[in-house]
Amino acid sequence: MITSYKEYSNIELSTEIMSASGHRQIQLLIDKCLQHLQAAKIYIQEKQLTKKHEAIAKALDILIYMRSILNFKDQEAVALSTLLNTIYAASEKSVTLANLKNDVSYLDHVETALSQIKSGWDTIGQP
Repeated sequence: MITSYKEYSNIELSTEIMSASGHRQIQLLIDKCLQHLQAAKIYIQEKQLTKKHEAIAKALDILIYMRSILNFKDQEAVALSTLLNTIYAASEKSVTLANLKNDVSYLDHVETALSQIKSGWDTIGQP
């Protein structure tokens, strides 16, 4: 039953992402990355190394993807894209170190940075 719910949730999220605006897609990606980071912290504390690795791999995939879609072509977006690229690259490094050292403090830093970015995205989306 849990597997069915999990599969349904993944399908529901995929559908929401595919039908969402670009702005909303970034919000959803950040939300999902934060969820994986929180799960990884729990798995580190519980010493569930396989699940920790899976959660960290998913968070890293999202961070790498978000870096890959930054807009360096539009002159108005270059400064913001450069800043986000730096933050995402540092986040990737911190997540990797958390994985190697089983240290949640690295994930705390990433969660703080992503939460601040998400807060900005949420503000932009408000009417």
